[in-house]
Amino acid sequence: LQLLRMGKSRRATAATDVNGGSSRSHAVLQLLVDGFDEGSTPAAEPVGGGGARYGLLTLVDCAGSERKEDSMYHTKERQKESTEINASLYALKECVRARAIALRGKRVKVPF
Repeated sequence: LQLLRMGKSRRATAATDVNGGSSRSHAVLQLLVDGFDEGSTPAAEPVGGGGARYGLLTLVDCAGSERKEDSMYHTKERQKESTEINASLYALKECVRARAIALRGKRVKVPF
């Protein structure tokens, strides 16, 4: 819980014309879940072996993107911020796309 509080304290939000509490930063949280069937022990089971169960949950909170029409009355600073957010959302999309292709067994370069 301490890590969640620290992440929340670093989260940036600001009011926009469209949303009063728009997220202005990205956040990623990954939870690795592992466990063993009753009667098995971590030392007795290899990774992915008989009694082991694993899972990875990834939660992503993306900064709010702004359409150009919605931000035309923003300050130059806010317009620059919106441009940077949109560029980083595009980069994230390309990374997710590359990882999905790689999971299908194809060789691909993940951009980051």
